[in-house]
Amino acid sequence: MTATFLSPPEAGRRPAYPWHEWLDGREHTLVRGRDYWGTNADFCRRLRGAANARSLRYKFDDHDPNFPIVQALGPSKVSRD
Repeated sequence: MTATFLSPPEAGRRPAYPWHEWLDGREHTLVRGRDYWGTNADFCRRLRGAANARSLRYKFDDHDPNFPIVQALGPSKVSRD
């Protein structure tokens, strides 16, 4: 499934990514420069934060750096010591 992000963020503003859609459990192939901006490392940090906020594990496959694949893998395991 390919996501669509309509316009680049305004200067100085963080983009509002559709995390609820991208972290729905299906694989989403994103397009750098259309669906997200910046480096893959920066985007992956934001993905990590969004997944952690939802207690999800995730996959970020950027073997093709311009078309990374994002997928939520399910709930993260929380240690209750």
